[in-house]
Amino acid sequence: MSLRSDESGGLCLLDEETIEHPVKKCYTTKDGLGSNWIRNMLETSDGQMWLATVPGLCRWQGEGSGSVCKTYSAINDLCDDILALAEDKDGNLWTGSPCGAKKIARYGFTTYDKTDGLYYDQANSIFENSSGELFAEAFPKRQRVISRFDGDKFSPMKLLLRPYVDYHGWGWQQTVWQDSVGAWWIPTEYGILRSPDNTSFEDLEHAPLKKIDPGGKEAEVFRLFEDSRGDIWMLTTGASNELLRHGVTSFHDASAGNTLEDFALFQQLRNNGILQSRATVMIGSDALPQLVEAGLAPFSGDEHVRLGSVKIMLHEGGGEMYPPLDELNERVWQAHRQGFQVALHAVEEGPICAALEAIGAALQRQPRADHRHRIEHCALCPPPFIEKLVETGTAVVMQPGFLHFYGEKYRAEVVPELYDWLYRTKSLLAAGVPVAGSSDCPIAPLSPLVSLQAAMTRKTREGVPLNPQEQLPLNDALTLFTSAGAWLSFEESYKGKIMPGTLADLAVLDGDLMRTPAEEVNQMKVAMTIVGGEIKFKV
Repeated sequence: MSLRSDESGGLCLLDEETIEHPVKKCYTTKDGLGSNWIRNMLETSDGQMWLATVPGLCRWQGEGSGSVCKTYSAINDLCDDILALAEDKDGNLWTGSPCGAKKIARYGFTTYDKTDGLYYDQANSIFENSSGELFAEAFPKRQRVISRFDGDKFSPMKLLLRPYVDYHGWGWQQTVWQDSVGAWWIPTEYGILRSPDNTSFEDLEHAPLKKIDPGGKEAEVFRLFEDSRGDIWMLTTGASNELLRHGVTSFHDASAGNTLEDFALFQQLRNNGILQSRATVMIGSDALPQLVEAGLAPFSGDEHVRLGSVKIMLHEGGGEMYPPLDELNERVWQAHRQGFQVALHAVEEGPICAALEAIGAALQRQPRADHRHRIEHCALCPPPFIEKLVETGTAVVMQPGFLHFYGEKYRAEVVPELYDWLYRTKSLLAAGVPVAGSSDCPIAPLSPLVSLQAAMTRKTREGVPLNPQEQLPLNDALTLFTSAGAWLSFEESYKGKIMPGTLADLAVLDGDLMRTPAEEVNQMKVAMTIVGGEIKFKV
């Protein structure tokens, strides 16, 4: 079987005897997958197949049971977002997720987090080496931390690798890994680094590392596997950058943990020729003092890599808001008073209300006419919130593609009375609220054409309409992903439109978008991507 990462997603069964057309059948949410976005898969020693997906852990049941997957999630004391899978020498299944490391045995689940020795609550990857040692890995703020399990708890150790091993790219889900002969593999910007055989973990820091080229300077490794013969398989992004393959000439990196180190990393990627698309890099609010101390003005940088908004994550749980309201107001105020744009991650009513109040309080203390503060998602937006958005001049960045990828999940979990409040693009635009679109990759696949289609049709993957009165005509839907995004990042004078004086950044499709029915837009392909007048991708 094979993971499929294109706009369709899913899991495919391959015929190993056929080279030219090896795909026998592909399974998607129509067949019972909880999600077509599959992060990992594992066949345990008892022959059971498991899938790590965004909605949770899938136990593969096959075609004869009505649904190919039985999904276990937060309601089963697991996590809703499984990142990694492993089996230990005793036959226990382990999962790595934002909830930590979990051991699944016959008698139930055991959860391990920071209180059990993990350096970080999130376990991005987990594996057992040939000696039976189990490791869980996490990479908070670009550190490399691996924790070893002793049968009772984890003991974290920071990897003090050589200074040039400073970037892990897509390898964040499996940045450090040991094969059956005891060699350690480390994906980096500079290729794969491999230690000699039988290198102990304690000796890894000082071990001589051999560089292996994964196949082109733009090819980043995001997974490593070892088959039964001992051969190592690398899954890469390929020679063509995924952004360019999808026609993305500019993007915003909205990671809330970004610091100035991450901003410098993007600049390094650009300078090394790896990053071809233009990047606007948000900075987490914890790193705001870094910006101030460095004397960096809002949107510092150049037309290739720029500073973006100050990012703040809002969550509500157990009747409490995080960050607490007083702290939230202070974080927004500090960014606002320094002249920065604020981007607040707020999905549901409580966090959205808190975000709007914090923006309003900052504006009351220091009015600013063209702040362009933004709320990311604003998924459930009742009428009073629209009025508050207009009053505060706050913009919204929405993800129409979620209707396609997760529409069936919304239909199952959101009460029908609230459907009219779900991703209200047309209502917001009609009220004068600035709205831009995004994919929110990797939470959903990087598929601009799917998002464009969903903005027009408002249909789930199964073809069911969700709040169809919010459908947009093609020109308005296109604006979400072109000029609206440029305006939101204060780049409207030279980006987002095809006209003299603007950057020559273009995506050429394989058909006429104006004549293509809305329901068929996601079937179109990007034939060519041009950045700065240069062809960066071509079929």
